Amino acid sequence: MSARKETVRNLNTQQDSHVLRWLFVDVVIIIVIIIIQGCTSGRFQAVDAYVRQGNWQKVRTTLEESVSNNPKDGEAHLLLAQAYGELEQVPALKSELETTRDLSPAFAAAADQTGKRFWIRYYTRGNDYFDEGTYNAAAQYYGLAVALEPDNITSMKRYADALFLVGRYLDAKKFYSKAAAREPDNLALKNNLAEVFFLEQNYAEVVELCNEILLRKATEVNAIKRRAYAYEALGRVDAALQDYETAASLDPTAQLLMDYGLLYFKQADYEQAIDKFREATTFVDDNLILYRYLGDANRRLHRYDEMAKWYRIIVDSFPEDLTGWKNLALAYEALGQKQQLAQARHQINRISSTN
Repeated sequence: MSARKETVRNLNTQQDSHVLRWLFVDVVIIIVIIIIQGCTSGRFQAVDAYVRQGNWQKVRTTLEESVSNNPKDGEAHLLLAQAYGELEQVPALKSELETTRDLSPAFAAAADQTGKRFWIRYYTRGNDYFDEGTYNAAAQYYGLAVALEPDNITSMKRYADALFLVGRYLDAKKFYSKAAAREPDNLALKNNLAEVFFLEQNYAEVVELCNEILLRKATEVNAIKRRAYAYEALGRVDAALQDYETAASLDPTAQLLMDYGLLYFKQADYEQAIDKFREATTFVDDNLILYRYLGDANRRLHRYDEMAKWYRIIVDSFPEDLTGWKNLALAYEALGQKQQLAQARHQINRISSTN
């Protein structure tokens, strides 16, 4: 008898306000670049034509030739950096921006602003994909933002979230760890990191992280739930039961109560298991698994009338459930209810013959 453990996660879904402030700057930078291109005395007319066509590959190759012929032309390096940014070639973009700063102090501010413009673009595209649930694409663009500004905590956190949601847990752990080191008071980050450790079955680390969280906020229910599951996996039954009880008092859910009851069931404490299973039924309707647990727990206590009650509910709701009918037949047989037993066996034969 087992149940899927309740997933407990706190994704960072709020955008930092400074990103929105930079969106205005983004528009200004585009205007500045157009002005720069328009005042270049015809040196980049071919580039300008390719830009208008949206042919960034041509822009790139033309400017690469230009900087090859004139390696100290800071303006050409700045324009080439923009081409790399449009093509999402971040290492080359960063290299050209650095070259621009080194060669032309007059273009240093424009280089900084160009780098920020592309960070905003990649980050906001990541947000768009994240919000629509396209997490692989979100991870791609957050990854570009992180590559461009490795120390930017905003994109770092969102990148970790996207990596988690596409199942890249090792990478998610890396960036959650970096972000948590930068923001040690951020409980959501520590919760997310604990979830990664849980999925890796590193339960000792889960307990340690949850302890840190609960020292700061004793009622952080996600940490309590996760620690309960970790304690259970480590075989620390009493500690797990205590955390289940605390979590259930703060945020009872059908899944949590079911898992709580299952731990009692595994300890052969069927009375307590039944209490928790019954409580779980108040949070959900027509839960086939939960009704089976109630039927099986009552069978272990030889309460065949209660066993029959729960399996009767199952077959009434799911009349083609062969297992339900078989268990109901066992209950009727134990109760000596021959007529009901015959009806249950008829249903068993009917379903078996059609499968």
